[in-house]
Amino acid sequence: MSVFISYRRDGGDAVAKEIYNCLNSDYEVFRDQECLKNGRFDLALKDALMDCSDFILIVTPTVFDRCSQPNDWIMQEVQIAISGGKNIIPIFVGTSTFPSNIPSELLEIAKFNAIFWNETNQACEKLKTFLKSNKRIVLDVVKNGNHFSLSEECLEKLIELYKRFDKNGRAKTKFELQIHDVVELSKEWIRNDLVAEYGTSFAEQEAQQRILRRIERYKKIIELAIENLVLYSSIDTCANQLCENYAQKYGISRCFFVNESDVEKNLCTPMLWADIIEEMLKELVFSRINQYANSSNYIGLDCLIKDSVGIEFWHFVSYVPNLDDNVCQNFLRKIAFTYMGKTFYRPTYIFDVPITYLAYFLYPDWFLNLAELQIEEPQTYEKLATNKRLLSLSNYLVGMH
Repeated sequence: MSVFISYRRDGGDAVAKEIYNCLNSDYEVFRDQECLKNGRFDLALKDALMDCSDFILIVTPTVFDRCSQPNDWIMQEVQIAISGGKNIIPIFVGTSTFPSNIPSELLEIAKFNAIFWNETNQACEKLKTFLKSNKRIVLDVVKNGNHFSLSEECLEKLIELYKRFDKNGRAKTKFELQIHDVVELSKEWIRNDLVAEYGTSFAEQEAQQRILRRIERYKKIIELAIENLVLYSSIDTCANQLCENYAQKYGISRCFFVNESDVEKNLCTPMLWADIIEEMLKELVFSRINQYANSSNYIGLDCLIKDSVGIEFWHFVSYVPNLDDNVCQNFLRKIAFTYMGKTFYRPTYIFDVPITYLAYFLYPDWFLNLAELQIEEPQTYEKLATNKRLLSLSNYLVGMH
């Protein structure tokens, strides 16, 4: 969550709900009554608090009255916010200052500028100016032939996000895919055998249900993959090497903007984001891996990471267009070695693969695989993520598949 709301139910509940309603359309907001599900509420609260950028505290005349009690949640939440360096925003309700009984451990919050919650609309607009969290970005996804792609407006949204990152640093950003034309695209999923046996209407409904099930699964995976993609600053180097590609694609000689420090910054990174996202969107309709694996135009690359004793602990396969003869021979020489008259292949660093293949095929597979693991096997992901090499594509090894 981007924004965490901390409050006492007696005295702060109404304003906490107003703030939630005010921000929830544009930001990821945590308020316990709306967001807590079944399970350990204490762990869920702490996870949301650790994950947030902005911490809003509803300050009423009695907010600190129970802080001396064991395991008081206001006490715990504010301490975590202070120690975690969160952007703390006090909201005064029924008071014009902090109560005199503020615990000594929480005195740090008195240094943060507060907002008086009087007229809701005005206070809400002011609150938005205090937030450091990025707004949720909605990307419109439309039919493009037999798959989905981004609408024309999406690139502008990605460029604006990149500019904000340049100004404020990269920050966690939530994405939402708005998928259109599903019914239209499902017509390409109609099975002729079902038409013959049960009729066109039944076959159309079955096709719609199948594509909706696939979209339901992969939509969340792709949204998380995009969230991880935009945080991955190492991709800038790859994007810089692709500037000529984008100049040709968009018919422009230079792709840059001048930031507030009068420094020219190229815009190839958000353009690369868009291309990677569009490749990932194909997964909404069909298995890209299966399609590429069944085509003679693609070659498989095994991408893996080994631990310190050489045991493989994470692996995925990516398919790239066939390497031309010169590139292929050069690549094979780097990974091949001869022993006892036989040829063996060893993995080599992934950046031996041509940069365009890395950008347009390996990156999409990498982010999709990590997001799928994160969602469907979170314990496995957490275990693997403790090894930072998992989160850097430059540490992966590649061999011919």
